[in-house]
Amino acid sequence: MNWWTIGGLLVAAAGVIEFVLFRFVLHDRPGIASKMRFLMINAGFNVLAGLALVIVGEFS
Repeated sequence: MNWWTIGGLLVAAAGVIEFVLFRFVLHDRPGIASKMRFLMINAGFNVLAGLALVIVGEFS
């Protein structure tokens, strides 16, 4: 396990935490609700970027 893999796992975990936080905990706050589409796209991008880093880390 190298730094690419560790970084990828951290970024992917951050994406999952963002998704859960924004979707289930803070969804009814006015500032969050108005930006929900952007926040979900960002969380998904973090998960995909984290998985890409894990793949790069495993093959390098």
